[in-house]
Amino acid sequence: MSFDVPAREWRPRAEALAAAVVATVPEAAGWRDVFADVPRHHFVPTILDDTGRPLGLSRDTWLDLVYTDDTLLTQTRPISDGRQWPTSSSTRPSLMARMLAALDLRAGESVLEVGTGTGYNAALLCRKIGDTAVSSLDLDPSLVATAGARLAELGHRPHLEAVDGRRGLPDRAPFTRIIATCAVAAVPADWCGQLSDGGILVADVRGDLESSLAILSRDEGRLAGHLTGWPGHFMPARDIADDPLPGGDPVLRLDKSEPRRAVFAVPTADLLDDSGFRYVLQFAVPDLLPPMEDESGRVGVLARDSSWAEVTGGVLFGGPRNLPGLIESAWKRWREAGCPPIDRLGLTIEVSGRNTLWADRPDNLVAVRYLVHPVLLGRRESSGSSRSSVIARSTAVCGTPTYGAAPAPTASPGSGLPGVRMTLFTTD
Repeated sequence: MSFDVPAREWRPRAEALAAAVVATVPEAAGWRDVFADVPRHHFVPTILDDTGRPLGLSRDTWLDLVYTDDTLLTQTRPISDGRQWPTSSSTRPSLMARMLAALDLRAGESVLEVGTGTGYNAALLCRKIGDTAVSSLDLDPSLVATAGARLAELGHRPHLEAVDGRRGLPDRAPFTRIIATCAVAAVPADWCGQLSDGGILVADVRGDLESSLAILSRDEGRLAGHLTGWPGHFMPARDIADDPLPGGDPVLRLDKSEPRRAVFAVPTADLLDDSGFRYVLQFAVPDLLPPMEDESGRVGVLARDSSWAEVTGGVLFGGPRNLPGLIESAWKRWREAGCPPIDRLGLTIEVSGRNTLWADRPDNLVAVRYLVHPVLLGRRESSGSSRSSVIARSTAVCGTPTYGAAPAPTASPGSGLPGVRMTLFTTD
């Protein structure tokens, strides 16, 4: 679907959207004219439903929807069970404005955007600081080509490349600002290495359990800063453009023939509902899938290496790792740190790939991860299907070394995680 829209129709809508964005994010007041001047509809000619089909909209309805403060789905790809999985969207403008304002852009900045998507955010950046100051990357060549054409139609020609954004763009580094519009479970070392001292990085650092925007600045060769507590819920960076799931589509095979028993001190309320603890937990045990509760109150926990646990009063567990022990170690560290909510947590990233999670101040460590890019690590583990699960090395300061695949997107309520086929609870 594509409509020709004269300025007299789209501009009043864009101005109203810009006003709504600034009302929601007052610190983005300096971006109001930019949002008013960039035609969002040019980058979203088609809006998809959850099944990947175009919404059957009239011209006016489409135009009204484009200029609302909502995320609009623009691309999906099939997964192994036949469902369509989101792979690109036009992000909610107020969330974009929050991230753009955090960049604190000034004349002379050079910006790397990781996650070109539709090209709308790149257009905002070009309008603000000029085309030559903007570089944008996306893993999907088709997205880059389409975004490039749409940007050119508006007279913008930033530097675009179809590459894995987690590796940055070393040939054009250093950058004074980096903004990631895809999510990462840990901040790649290449981003730290390609940001100049005094530079700012804004990214959604999320796992399967929780999401938060991080605003980090570089000083003396390292990145450091606080998590904001504002969830981004961006689509996660992935390894293959045509595969919607980072690390592939694993099939977990649980061995429940000889379950072990243990005492478990972690309250299920913390495990299920406390966002601060859940953020610490996904950092310490990065391959953990979202805990699930059945009708009787039992809580099941799974990891991507097929480690499992069932929590009632005590706990039953099995698989290659002592999952309850890892969870309890993370919980104790979180408690010792004062049970911080997400917005009291911070990150420090070294060029070596070491990611440190801390509470309130950098010396109050909660967990540490050593991130190795999956392509460089080159380790694959059979998943029982035709695909393999890419493994990224991570070590928790509060537990034994763990190995976890990059997290899949959070499933919609009641839909289950894609590719995860198992019986969660025992029948005893």
